[in-house]
Amino acid sequence: VAPVVTLGLFFSPLEVIKKMHSNGSVGKYALLPYIMMHSNCFVWTRYGLQLGDMSLIFPNGVGLMISGLAIGAYNFFTPQTQRSVVAGKTLAMAGFL
Repeated sequence: VAPVVTLGLFFSPLEVIKKMHSNGSVGKYALLPYIMMHSNCFVWTRYGLQLGDMSLIFPNGVGLMISGLAIGAYNFFTPQTQRSVVAGKTLAMAGFL
């Protein structure tokens, strides 16, 4: 049951991506939730790989891809002048992991 509920949670950024696309900007949305989701999914996917547990690998792998898509969309719809800030925050997260 938990992997199914987890997948439902991880699909939630798709609605935000759709809104960013229709508005053509990030609007009021913050980057932090997507970076944190990406970090969380990375850690759990890696742990699942070490255990060989598909109930950890599959939902968190899907979450990893969706959060990566959300970060990419956020970067795409961020004004050109602020993209270096988005890139810096994303690289800081990657360096932390």
